[in-house]
Amino acid sequence: LPSGVFDRLTKLKELWLNSNQLHWVL
Repeated sequence: LPSGVFDRLTKLKELWLNSNQLHWVL
């Protein structure tokens, strides 16, 4: 995978984890 794609996947993963944390907090 190109580095740009890997960076995008990492950011998406972080956003997903953050949204999950917010969901559990609420």
